Amino acid sequence: MQSALIAHYVGDAHVPFHNTQYYNGKTPEQNGVHFRWEDILVDMMLKPESIKPRSAEKVDDVLRCALNWCIASYGEVDAVLKGEDKATELDPVRGFRYYKSLFEQTGPS
Repeated sequence: MQSALIAHYVGDAHVPFHNTQYYNGKTPEQNGVHFRWEDILVDMMLKPESIKPRSAEKVDDVLRCALNWCIASYGEVDAVLKGEDKATELDPVRGFRYYKSLFEQTGPS
């Protein structure tokens, strides 16, 4: 049980929207971006076979490591919100083209 909780919080530390006051978008037009980016986008664009996790690493200072993840994740907030704006311009009804554009701008490199 504790391993599952730790895994959940490690994942959360890597989600930009969990580290910002703009949890669900910066403007009313972006409302719901957190769910679209973290949930729908992942379901539509990432296939299990495309996920290549890195090897496990020993963490000596857990708190410092977790804070560094949060800081790095926070650094992606503006890029995701800009990507969301561009994707919405391309596809205002937020269909497949919206998600394809958002993934191309914010997905794995």
